[in-house]
Amino acid sequence: MSRPDPDVVPPPGRQSRLPNSSSNTSHENHSTHSRKPHLPSLLPGTRVVIIGAGPAGLSAAISFAARGYPVIIVEKHPRGFLSGRGYGLTLSYYGGKNGEGSPLKQLGILDEAADADVPSRSHYVFRSDGNVAGYYGGAFSCSRGEKGTGQRGNLRVPRNVLLDIMLRRLEVVGGEVRWGCRPVGLTLDGARQEWTVALDDGSKLSGGLLVGSDGVRGATRALMEGEGFIVSPSPHPTCPLGVAVLLGISRLGHPLLNERGFYSLDGNARIFTMPYEGGALEDEVAATDEWVRGYCCGAATFEVRWRRRTMWQLSFRCTTAEAEALFQKDDALPRRLLQRALDICGCWHDPVPQMLADTEPGSVWGTSLVDRTPSPIHRSDHPTVLPAVFIGDAAHAMSPFKGQGCNQSLADGPALARHLTVGKAKKPSLHTALLVFEREMVQRTRKKVEASRKSAEALHSGKG
Repeated sequence: MSRPDPDVVPPPGRQSRLPNSSSNTSHENHSTHSRKPHLPSLLPGTRVVIIGAGPAGLSAAISFAARGYPVIIVEKHPRGFLSGRGYGLTLSYYGGKNGEGSPLKQLGILDEAADADVPSRSHYVFRSDGNVAGYYGGAFSCSRGEKGTGQRGNLRVPRNVLLDIMLRRLEVVGGEVRWGCRPVGLTLDGARQEWTVALDDGSKLSGGLLVGSDGVRGATRALMEGEGFIVSPSPHPTCPLGVAVLLGISRLGHPLLNERGFYSLDGNARIFTMPYEGGALEDEVAATDEWVRGYCCGAATFEVRWRRRTMWQLSFRCTTAEAEALFQKDDALPRRLLQRALDICGCWHDPVPQMLADTEPGSVWGTSLVDRTPSPIHRSDHPTVLPAVFIGDAAHAMSPFKGQGCNQSLADGPALARHLTVGKAKKPSLHTALLVFEREMVQRTRKKVEASRKSAEALHSGKG
């Protein structure tokens, strides 16, 4: 067999190689394959319209904007509403798959969230009469052979503080928020795969991907079902849990509220506390007659100016009719809710009555609880491309009794952006990418929704 003539130039697009050379053939195929462009399922430059500026919506906005996509959020509340006093959240410091880290890390806000952490080092469980049923927390763990030091676990951050952190991050990566308006109509140009969103202020927005993140009672799902965009309405509608929850912020100083929390229950109702604002470093030793709190530590009594706040959360059985009467919106609502809390557990062990009495009525709010078992809106047997998706409470609302609602909402944004923007070697398909994301989201959240529902039933079952 003769060698190829080195002076003969091979035709364009072909490599000179020895005949029947399997190794060279493999190299050529690999080179050809590597030159194929990896295109994302959501084409670059596609505008993402997000309804709702809660944790899920901001998570998605940050994730897409960080990847260079134009993003706009529509939020029904004015800007100042989200910065007002809210309620405490329990956020995961660790987590994530394949070394990605927690959602906070993926969003680039972990350090700032950790700086905003209100420390809680232990937690006690009581019966309503004050008998201790259990305790847990870092103060009781062993770390490096030393008791009481523990390690960093969950973060406790007020919701309004978290939203402010996320909004600052959105400004850095580039993103727009339209405050004080809500969607009232949706149209989809099927040929161009572009949404037109009509807002209640008379303006319109357009975009190639619509993300519904406006909560379990949001308008986006109702609009999509009403306009026939969702092929079949969700087989898992919202499920009333027969439980109401009240929340308030107390300024009471007490050893059980000193960088720790507790929860107490009697089988019908349960009250839970967590540090909300401030810590020991913010307290000031006081020797004046100004607002001070005295508490004992061993044989000594210290007078301190208490700079901390504690969030309490009271949950109890409540029928739909009772909830409608209790949560009727009027000027007397906050005081009515606070009085209901006192009626339920005003005779429980210390410091429950004092904590409720030291609560500003304006900080109290409440709601009846519902959840939603997650299910996809896209179907593999229905190939029509619907460039829309639901995330957060709009997709998988859950009760607060496992502390996972916000964590799962924060995880939705990075996961959605990853599935839709990472380049694919084969022909990209937005429909397939949305199917895969929804499958992953459902698998990740379904068990948490169900576990939270079981906890709601067990904590308010009437069994003491």
